[in-house]
Amino acid sequence: MHSNSHIATPFVKEIIPVMLKYNWLENYQYKEGLQRIFNQFGRRIGVNTLFDDVTEVIWANYELFEENFTNFFPQIKLACEQKKIELIG
Repeated sequence: MHSNSHIATPFVKEIIPVMLKYNWLENYQYKEGLQRIFNQFGRRIGVNTLFDDVTEVIWANYELFEENFTNFFPQIKLACEQKKIELIG
């Protein structure tokens, strides 16, 4: 992230230190970490109870989400590599 910060948007430059400080990516692997994020999002949009059951839905359908992600990841990785080449050569 740091080596390519010169190509990041202002929003990304602002959010990366927060992501690192609170270790977002690691916390997403835990049910409690996900629920915390969804609760914060609900507060931000003014609907505190909207995401109450979302982690239960995710865990109940974990294998489906994993399969979809596994199929999608190579596509997004390729798109990112292409964008990187477009931006920095």
